[in-house]
Amino acid sequence: MGALPLLRPMLASPGEPLSSPDYLYEVKWDGFRCLAYLEEGTRLLSRRGHLLNEAFPELAGLDRWLPQGQPLILDGELVVLEGARPAIHALQERLARHGPVPGAPPASLVVFDLLYLKGRPQMDRPLEERRRALEELLAQVAARAPVHLSAPLPAAGRRLLEAASARGLEGVMAKRLASPYRPGRRSPDWLKIRRRPGLEAAVVGYTQQAGEVRSLAIARPQGDGWRYAGHVASGLSPRLGRQLLPLLERWRTPRAPVPLPLPRGAHFGPPPEVGTLWVTPRLVVEVEYLEVTSAGLLRHPSLKGLRPDKAPEELRDDRG
Repeated sequence: MGALPLLRPMLASPGEPLSSPDYLYEVKWDGFRCLAYLEEGTRLLSRRGHLLNEAFPELAGLDRWLPQGQPLILDGELVVLEGARPAIHALQERLARHGPVPGAPPASLVVFDLLYLKGRPQMDRPLEERRRALEELLAQVAARAPVHLSAPLPAAGRRLLEAASARGLEGVMAKRLASPYRPGRRSPDWLKIRRRPGLEAAVVGYTQQAGEVRSLAIARPQGDGWRYAGHVASGLSPRLGRQLLPLLERWRTPRAPVPLPLPRGAHFGPPPEVGTLWVTPRLVVEVEYLEVTSAGLLRHPSLKGLRPDKAPEELRDDRG
């Protein structure tokens, strides 16, 4: 292996519902982003270029399911479905254990872009052409293969987002059909349209009670440091709180990674830093919220999940 270049996936910008015929609409899959390199074997690489084969052994032979078109690079999302809904916690468990537990539901790769075909770059071609080539490639794959095409959705604006929300899905992607693929760059040609605003943040502290984490202090990048964005307790189950406690205890630091005193927003009571134990930022979480206040705090934040596939340093790249 090695003839194919190491790439970073193209990233989407936040957007609002739209119905333009100039876009391709797809489900926003709640999974882990993955570039699949099929070249005398299979390499599944994370956004940061980490090898994921060990955690997803059922996909390690993807090159045998797709013998045509190699060497090739596919862009997609690793997902585990429970019923018809993606189960992000099952993916997180795989990464933590370096593989699936016995009897775990299988993972699959939902593919939405084609970056290299027969060793030739496709990224300067418009999405519409890349999509046609991808459809032709995946049409040759057996139905039982653990790889699927991300199905197109109708251009239905907010009704499309509401339909996705009713199915428990994270949101919708809208991609300009004429757009090239820009590896490693965030582009307005790709829009992620969520049912609620969401972002990824670094954990910089926590509160605890009765042997479990009760809330997480989160922060977003600011310059070379971090800006406090709030404490999140909603969505943090007792089970996850117990699992996180020994991990966060290992990362304790006497000095706050964010400037003190913390902004208090509109709530009453003690300052938010009271009772907070600080940690070195090593864990990324995904959070939904209602809005961002003038002080930069998230109103009504809710923990959506952990992102063990991402590092806090990546959040600085996500600001572009």
